[in-house]
Amino acid sequence: MMTKEKFDETMGTIANSIKELPEEVQPGLMEILRETAGRHEQILESCRRSREGVKALVEAQAELSLRMKYILFDLECLHRELER
Repeated sequence: MMTKEKFDETMGTIANSIKELPEEVQPGLMEILRETAGRHEQILESCRRSREGVKALVEAQAELSLRMKYILFDLECLHRELER
């Protein structure tokens, strides 16, 4: 995965390269570069939300597993009491 620093460095290098091109093509390419940076931020945010969702699912699964263990324990206790 590319770090933020590496991404920013790469974008800066591309921007500098664009500045060396003929002036008539620079505005369009700089706009594409800005759009790319914006999409990159959207992707990072989407990934962050996805990780949070997965974390919540894992926690919910652990909670469900623990509750199931307590239910089985209670069921065993009830079964033993009824056998007496």
